[in-house]
Amino acid sequence: MYIDAAGADRGAGHPPDDSPAYHTADPGSARETTTMTNVSTDIAGEIATLRQRLADAGLAVDGMLELAVRAVVEQDVALTERVIGMEIAVGGVESEVEQFCLRLMALHAPTPESMRECTTAIRLAAELRHISDYALDIAKIGRRLVRHNVAYRPLVDLPRLMGMARAMLRDALEAYARKEDQLVDAVIAADDRLDDVYHQYRDYAIEAMRQDTSLVLLGAFSVLATKYVERIGDHIISLAESVHYLITGRMEALARTRRQEP
Repeated sequence: MYIDAAGADRGAGHPPDDSPAYHTADPGSARETTTMTNVSTDIAGEIATLRQRLADAGLAVDGMLELAVRAVVEQDVALTERVIGMEIAVGGVESEVEQFCLRLMALHAPTPESMRECTTAIRLAAELRHISDYALDIAKIGRRLVRHNVAYRPLVDLPRLMGMARAMLRDALEAYARKEDQLVDAVIAADDRLDDVYHQYRDYAIEAMRQDTSLVLLGAFSVLATKYVERIGDHIISLAESVHYLITGRMEALARTRRQEP
């Protein structure tokens, strides 16, 4: 299974703006991602392997989100097919991580730290799979527009909304890599802004459809795509909360707590 980010700036965590940086890579032309076929007696090294595997998967999911929006905006069916292939690969990471963690715990005497690492890794793999599922749903909207012969027009600014979600995802993954709780706080705050923009776009598209019935198909697909992005934000919050658990040992509903603060 290969998932890589050719040309991505790993240090900054941001892909080039003018290139679909992430793809299911040909092993003959790009670096292979971390494999997790066996567990050794070096638990620190195995935890590092586990964390790198999730980092690779996170980069791939971020790339899927970029390609999914392009599939809609450019109405490019080939991009949809690329996202489909990537979703299959990312979907396998969840079971891969689960099996690796089970072998790790069987081979080594579990410590509180290693248990938190494994619990967090399993949660993160599940959330990345959910996000990849929504990326695929968005990409398929581009294909549906083509099938219904509906010309895309920016009824809502889908790239902007997805850009907000991708920034959240990158911050959450960076928080995981650095074990930095301040980045978790930034992700929680960003979700409020994402929700506000989503509601604005949804209401605008509904009103546009009410006033001009020729926009119904485009408007319906636009509302659906933005809703998928909003749900992606929710899964990124769950991912961030799992990172918070890794850092602090406390599993808390951070977004809910923030909204209840005076």
